[in-house]
Amino acid sequence: MELFFDLYGFLSVVLKAGSLASRSALVGGVLALLLVMAPIARVLPDGQAALAGAMGRRVLRLAAWWTLGFTGLSVLLGVVALAGTLDIPVTDALGAGFVLSGAGVMAGALGIGLLAPSAAPSARRGWALLGLALFTVAAAVAGAHAMARPEGRWWLLLATYAHQLGAALWLGGLPLLLLALR
Repeated sequence: MELFFDLYGFLSVVLKAGSLASRSALVGGVLALLLVMAPIARVLPDGQAALAGAMGRRVLRLAAWWTLGFTGLSVLLGVVALAGTLDIPVTDALGAGFVLSGAGVMAGALGIGLLAPSAAPSARRGWALLGLALFTVAAAVAGAHAMARPEGRWWLLLATYAHQLGAALWLGGLPLLLLALR
């Protein structure tokens, strides 16, 4: 069991880092697609606009699938560790807060991954992508340390939400911003 805890500690950090990076690329990619790529595509010739849009959607799809993978593996590892250490059935561990938070992140990533491959985002599809990106951040924040605070929780959650959204916009939007600069 001691070896499992050593492996758990290492894998947990690696999977959480992968989940955070891919989620930032996912949410930042949606924001960059809507705020940068779409306006630029309006002034480009049709062929260049189509190429830029296709590349942006490919980055978004990859970020969605990586987010699903890293988050799913992180949740699975946490459930196994929780069930093993508390000696409870796995079904009881599935109700833990981090599982529900991870399920929300994966649902948002799946929705974005399914909406991203379309040709050019229409206004309705753009709003849906934006809503899913904001939901994905909210689901991730639901698993943050601020949820454990008995008092002052809402201010901390709001600050965590703003922090994660800002980081996603800045760091996660860089791949699409670099594509837009081409």
